[in-house]
Amino acid sequence: SIVAINSKGVIKGVKAGTAKVAVYVYNEDGTKVSATCVVTVKEPVVPATAVELNKTSVTLNVGETFRFTSTITPTNATPKEIKWKSGDESIVAINSKGVIKGVGAGTANVAVYVYNEDGTRVTAKCKVTVNANSTTGDIEDFNESNHDW
Repeated sequence: SIVAINSKGVIKGVKAGTAKVAVYVYNEDGTKVSATCVVTVKEPVVPATAVELNKTSVTLNVGETFRFTSTITPTNATPKEIKWKSGDESIVAINSKGVIKGVGAGTANVAVYVYNEDGTRVTAKCKVTVNANSTTGDIEDFNESNHDW
């Protein structure tokens, strides 16, 4: 059941859902008077108190990608929204799933923001260093017998 009602009419939520509650009163002459009320029970709101990323620093080359994973505390938290943000999109881009891509050489922070229903938020950041791609020609198989010393 969604709700429990004691003999004094106190309603207690048992699980999430909607229930119709009715009360009946019998007059001395035997006539019945009733009233109904719809009660909605929601899951409890549990704010996030912390968030951690699987890395505190990442180094990659332009064009490479990396996916962050985040751990929210407590594990039963019910955040309203989770957003990922790059401190400098010209260096590192990040999508809504926490995947970063090196865009240009440099260093920038990326962050995950976990917003709670009450307007508070918790944040974790990571320093990302993006190296420019090196341009090298083909590398030949090298051994001493192929070269004059």
